[in-house]
Amino acid sequence: MGATVDQSVTGTAGPFSYRVHGQIIHRIGSLLPNNGKLPEYLQLYIFDTGNELENRKKAFTKDASTLALADAIILELIKMLDNHNNLARTFRHARDRIQDAAVSQFKITLVSQPNRGRQYDLPTASEIGGLVVGDITASTVGRDIVVELRSSSLQRISDLHPLMMSLQYPLLFPYGEPGYHERLPYEEEAGAELYNNVCDAVENGDADATQLGKKVILPSSFTAGPRYMAEKYQDAMAICRWYGNPHLFITVTANPNWVELKYHLDAYGCKSGNSRPDLECRIFKIKLDEMISYFKKGIYFPKPDAVVYTIEFQKRGLPHAHILLWLKVVKKEVSAATIDEYISAELPDKDVDKESFELVERHMIHGPCGRMRPTSPCMDKEDCTKNYPKPLSDHTRIDKSGFVVYRRRADTNALVVKGNIQLNNQFVVPHNLSLLKKYQAHINVEWCCRSSAIKYLFKYIIKGVNRATMLLEESDSACSSHGDKKKKADTVKEIDRFIQGRYISACEASWRIFAFPIHYNQPNVVKLPLHLPGQHRAVFDQSDDLAEFISREDADKTMLTAFVEACNTYEEARELTYIEFPSRFVYHPSDKTWTPRQQGEAIGRVVYISPGAGDLYFFRILINVVRGPRGFDAMYAVGDVVYKEYKDACFSRGLLDDDNEWHKAIEEPSYWATGRQLRRLFVIILVYCQLWNHTCKLLSEDILYIKRKEFNFPGLELEDEQLKQYTLLELDKLLKEHKQTLADYTDMPRPEQSILSEINDTVLQQELNYDVQKEAETHGILFDAMNQDQRIFLQRSLGVYKRSVRKVVLCLWSRRDRKKVPI
Repeated sequence: MGATVDQSVTGTAGPFSYRVHGQIIHRIGSLLPNNGKLPEYLQLYIFDTGNELENRKKAFTKDASTLALADAIILELIKMLDNHNNLARTFRHARDRIQDAAVSQFKITLVSQPNRGRQYDLPTASEIGGLVVGDITASTVGRDIVVELRSSSLQRISDLHPLMMSLQYPLLFPYGEPGYHERLPYEEEAGAELYNNVCDAVENGDADATQLGKKVILPSSFTAGPRYMAEKYQDAMAICRWYGNPHLFITVTANPNWVELKYHLDAYGCKSGNSRPDLECRIFKIKLDEMISYFKKGIYFPKPDAVVYTIEFQKRGLPHAHILLWLKVVKKEVSAATIDEYISAELPDKDVDKESFELVERHMIHGPCGRMRPTSPCMDKEDCTKNYPKPLSDHTRIDKSGFVVYRRRADTNALVVKGNIQLNNQFVVPHNLSLLKKYQAHINVEWCCRSSAIKYLFKYIIKGVNRATMLLEESDSACSSHGDKKKKADTVKEIDRFIQGRYISACEASWRIFAFPIHYNQPNVVKLPLHLPGQHRAVFDQSDDLAEFISREDADKTMLTAFVEACNTYEEARELTYIEFPSRFVYHPSDKTWTPRQQGEAIGRVVYISPGAGDLYFFRILINVVRGPRGFDAMYAVGDVVYKEYKDACFSRGLLDDDNEWHKAIEEPSYWATGRQLRRLFVIILVYCQLWNHTCKLLSEDILYIKRKEFNFPGLELEDEQLKQYTLLELDKLLKEHKQTLADYTDMPRPEQSILSEINDTVLQQELNYDVQKEAETHGILFDAMNQDQRIFLQRSLGVYKRSVRKVVLCLWSRRDRKKVPI
């Protein structure tokens, strides 16, 4: 038994008192006893089992001769447990493994994977984390429990654990069966199949649900699953299509030094917030809810039309939220003055507003990094991955790629010191001073502008779960215990296994235990499914009788058929298309009906259908333009003419007269697909239609970003014609995967080598086209921040280089203790 004992009341005057805090727990020891110690509890099943009878007597009395119990009874009990108790057999199996000379000890090391994205970053906080091999998907078959071979400490086993009673009282549970435990949610096995196929099976006399359809595993309702994250991304893009691009992107990170958190940590005797992730999560959730409520009331920023946020748990020990706001009053192109009103990227005047200066210094300074500290975690190939230091600018402006260049004026008085390095406005993270004063945490506020950058912003905030690469290798202590012969064998036959897995931090585990949402959006987005008549997907329990299932009154009803019924019932419904319907009507899943909306608002999102889906694809085209259809047959009618195919109705309505069909096939996924995905789709349908002139801008939207990374030149700018040339190169690469080239398509242009050569010259010219005065000012600031050793190193490096090109270098000391290097 174990508990946290309150020693302050023990031994005091008056009646004896014994007080404990928290939960009373049971403890389970290690598999083997420490050297020189006798085995006890589960160790009796594993260690020195040749003398198990004597060991068990000693465990009771510390003397093998004083236990008044016949040896035969003890041996019979041991035999009974070995034959019938699952836990005893498990311990015996551990004994056999340990007695095997080939058994080794292993350790797990997390491996850095910088080229695989931020999801594979190594943890930077000292916290407890969980590692799940692979991911929680349909292929997951189970979990392993990792136990320590030998230790002096005891491992906690909750009294709610199903096997706690079996471990504590093996004779009362001789078969090792589970004892009392909390009732787990019962999950029935479900199947899914097209409704028509279910009806056909019943007509053929097959009413067994276990023989039809496929099992439904991890649907989009499974929180943080791949389908869940994809659906939330689509919902966010639906809001973007309805209200336009978001205006503000805000990142809020929990502060481990919040007064409320410190107070509770002190009350519980904890030194760090990492030891109480539950408190961190609770306080962060309270502050986040308050912040969102303030945003909705128009505090700090104008009232929003829509709000979206996602909770993220990186490997830094703290939760943070990514928030998107669509503001009501901002409808057109925003001015620099509007951005400056809400966002600052400069240090406040220390003499005028000392509090703001100290808050920005504490929470909103990036780095130091770059040349001043090349070992900073944000550095990659000698450059900051966040592109700091930012360029100085006297005015706020928007560059060609759609990103805001904030006002960062050169001010020799606006300096902070981090690690003996002076930092200026180039290292200030954009922020809102009012928010910073209220919440005293890292709150990055960015202004969103052009649509080309928006989808990548959404993909960033809904990128999926954290992951880690684990290295499983034999520990050094195990190698030494087997002798030199074992080491030599391991040199030839090394045990190295890299395993991909999901990383679950302590904060994420706490957040999920509390059932806090990890995604929020307002207004609500209603997913509108599509299907042809009788071809909707029917979901049933595998224990159901299919004949009874299809006889249910609502078996053939869906959200789409309910929409058609509502168009027959309500006159105002006949003015709306399917995607507009949720804005005026509410769907009730319990009885599968639509009724007029009385309050609130919602946005519709029709599911995407691939052009290769045949009739369903053309049906989707029609339902997006036909208002108030009274039935599926209404889609065939155009005026007084009724067509036999949906495709013919599309032609009659002028929806397929030219390349418009293929243009829409590219334009619609362009709202959520990346440029790389669009180029692949373009190649797939290239054989059917000429799309280049209409879609080249959509296909090239990420080329500038790719080339900036490739050339390691964040300030690179390319003209439209140059972007087209690089896009053609990418398309040619994709076509080669299909054993074709652009030369096989006479109507498609081909990359011009002369223009590509000019691009390389342009990159060099832009790199050399810098402001000499600004570079001199930057040099002065950086040089002043250098210590004496750094200045000497710089002088010597310059001297070595100049001598290598046969130039004479004279080093002189100036009055300001600077070394000047005249050539």
